Amino acid sequence: MRAALLLLTLLAAATGSAGIDPATVAVVAVRGRTGSEELAREFARHRGVPESQVIALDLPGTVAGAVDREDYRRLVAGPLRERLRALGLLSDGAPPRVRWLVLCHGLPWIVRAEPDADGKRPGASPRNEAASVDSELALLAEPEGELAGARPNPFFGQDGEPEAARRIIRTARLDGPSAEAALAALRGSWEAERRGLRGRAYVDLGGPYPPGEAWIERAGELCRRLGFPTSVDREKPTFREDARFDAPALVFGWYERRPTGRLADPALRLEPGAVAFHLHSFSGDDLRDARGCWAARFVAAGAGLTFGNVEEPYLHLSLRPDVLMAALARGRAAGEAAWTATPSVSWMGVILGDPFYRPFARDLADQVAELGQPGLGWACQRAALLEPRAPEREVLLWFALQAEPDVANALAWARNRREAGRPFAADWPELPPETWRAADPGLLREAAAFLDETGMPAEATKARAALPRPPARR
Repeated sequence: MRAALLLLTLLAAATGSAGIDPATVAVVAVRGRTGSEELAREFARHRGVPESQVIALDLPGTVAGAVDREDYRRLVAGPLRERLRALGLLSDGAPPRVRWLVLCHGLPWIVRAEPDADGKRPGASPRNEAASVDSELALLAEPEGELAGARPNPFFGQDGEPEAARRIIRTARLDGPSAEAALAALRGSWEAERRGLRGRAYVDLGGPYPPGEAWIERAGELCRRLGFPTSVDREKPTFREDARFDAPALVFGWYERRPTGRLADPALRLEPGAVAFHLHSFSGDDLRDARGCWAARFVAAGAGLTFGNVEEPYLHLSLRPDVLMAALARGRAAGEAAWTATPSVSWMGVILGDPFYRPFARDLADQVAELGQPGLGWACQRAALLEPRAPEREVLLWFALQAEPDVANALAWARNRREAGRPFAADWPELPPETWRAADPGLLREAAAFLDETGMPAEATKARAALPRPPARR
């Protein structure tokens, strides 16, 4: 078996990446804000960012998620610019030595537009003066020009650092409903980087505009090409309450205003390091609201990398999930991939997660060969989906079932046997009741239907018996 598994070295898809130099990173927290400095310091220690480059700003307690333009300049951009100059990371007339800002929980994330002459705030416009704090700080080394909406991002679609980008400081944010949630998601991404991103992909289609639909569909196709078992939902609401949603590692969808269906469940947990994206105009408008804001919901569920828009970005200026996924698959760090997929600066986007994080840093063949790791069955399932030879594919799925005898691995193994025209009923594992009860409800329904179709009613009954009981009527 080990000899067969070693053949998986042929499946290595991710390329190397030079990554981010920690000496070019500054981490920005808020002094005295609960969990902010602790989050900044743990990130800096893990990634080797010099301690002197952890900057704590002093913000009034009244500053929350949104600031007006004047307070952005006075409380955030101005003091940060001065601290970076004092550290020798920023100077007039030269490209900045600081190439990344990692913004931590406690900092505002919205710069509001200036009121019109009548005192009312302007509505959505491609020339909106509003922006995310993160996207505005990317221009910290630039003289402030006219507030005229989005500017082209010179990193967009580029693998390297073009000359036009030398004065852009890329940003990412460690944030969410709480500092604790942001830290838990961050640690999950470190776990995934160490052992490999594992689980399934979920793709929600059915949005209103053909370009966005094509982007989401291409992102899902890249998930399949990487070997991830992939579910595609073409109905509304997004992944209904009875849909399968176990081990979500990659989630791409649109165009719901707020989380719905399985994704609205407060108990939902994503796989460590999960990449989760929901395309919507206001997907990052309130990072403290895990019920109503997509980006906050994903961080609360443990996403290692997610995104949001603080106001209307317009579709053509939104982050491109297909470009993001292609860059991650090439081995690029999360921050690099996200900026490659972002068309504009001085605009509405927020990138949430460790910019150093590389979901595909760990070679798949190494993952399969390392016994005893959590999620080993998912690594084997992924390898099997990439394996063109039927005997090797069956070995991998049988190995997954032996390593982790659960409903997901049993179903994958049995389906493969059926597709190959081989019997499987006699070898179906005797799964104990607690294993059935631990399975995702949508997976149980899927397994019950398969077992009924293939003449195994007793096992189908076990699957249905493990389904959660509906709450009693009053």
